[in-house]
Amino acid sequence: MKADVRLDKMDLFRFMFYHMYMRPTGLIYLVVGLVSLGGGIYFLANGNNSGVFLILISAVYFILQPVFLYFKATQQSKLDIMQRNTVYVFDSAGMHAYQGAESSTLPWEKVHKAVVFAGELIIYLTDIRANVIPLSTLEDREETLSYLQEMLPKKKRRGF
Repeated sequence: MKADVRLDKMDLFRFMFYHMYMRPTGLIYLVVGLVSLGGGIYFLANGNNSGVFLILISAVYFILQPVFLYFKATQQSKLDIMQRNTVYVFDSAGMHAYQGAESSTLPWEKVHKAVVFAGELIIYLTDIRANVIPLSTLEDREETLSYLQEMLPKKKRRGF
């Protein structure tokens, strides 16, 4: 089973969005944004103009942060390493990554976690480092995901 991957800015954006908002800090962003929005609406409805400030705070969490992530993804997609294809091969030894003359192997025991989110397979090496593989690039999506379910314990899998 293999995948031939060349990430574009939307692939990177989906990963960054997942990585930012599906963690405990993402829950804090959501709560602060919702409380700010609710407070802003409440204050404005009661004639207090300071509600505008609270609505601006919520805009930072719900609008500006995703826009900044998109720009960051656009910048990263232009990096030389992102311009080259990476071939991922999955077998009993682990996940092998080949990019030009360079190669590496990640044994299944060393996988931090694997996540399926928004059409992407994200295989974390650590809490913050991951390989992003769009599901559309997998030669046989169902077979690969079934294989990963066999190779990775349930506590290391999310979304499949």
